[in-house]
Amino acid sequence: MLDMTGVDVPRPVRAATVFTWLLAPAGLLLVLDGLWELRWWGSPAAARLLAAFAKVQAEFGAEPPPLLRGRSGAVVLIVLGVVTLACAMLAPLIYKGRLWARTWSMVLGIATLFVGLASIGADAYHPQDLSGYLSSLAQGESAGSIPLITSLMYPGWYSWLEDIAQGLQVLASAAAVAALVAAVISHRDYFTAKRAEAAAPDEWDAAISRLHRRTVGDGE
Repeated sequence: MLDMTGVDVPRPVRAATVFTWLLAPAGLLLVLDGLWELRWWGSPAAARLLAAFAKVQAEFGAEPPPLLRGRSGAVVLIVLGVVTLACAMLAPLIYKGRLWARTWSMVLGIATLFVGLASIGADAYHPQDLSGYLSSLAQGESAGSIPLITSLMYPGWYSWLEDIAQGLQVLASAAAVAALVAAVISHRDYFTAKRAEAAAPDEWDAAISRLHRRTVGDGE
């Protein structure tokens, strides 16, 4: 396949471009999820829920479960989503064979991949989830607090959206990095020849030079 300049684009480079573009929906979903979570954390229901957790812990010693990722975690999701979107915007330049775009895309892709994996690992570290917390309350004297807690809890799809957004981002980053590595291994010269091609005169430059010489010669 030829690009707009008439240069043949190798298939691995086209594949790397497509996988890099796929980072865009993953990054957008992360940003939206982070904004939704920040909005909930700023709501009165969130403040009342945290107060209810604190009261139950003070009276019965029940450790509260993790709620989403917290305000700081929501900000991390937004920043991670923005960086992932920025990496996706490099796709057209990768298609054109820009060396710096390829380098930055790999650096950002690897960085976002490790951050995403660390976030998923941190979420899986918590020993108790909400259902386990409510089950423990139901077996003791604190069962009366369950209706209040469940009425103040955020919609269940918030947690599902967070998991989907993080999983999609990790998969998209891994695929983009792998495709870029394959493109570099198989067609490394494609990303280094652009600068030389830009410096070398093309047919238009040669024609203009000949016309200039003829014009100057006629004038003399």
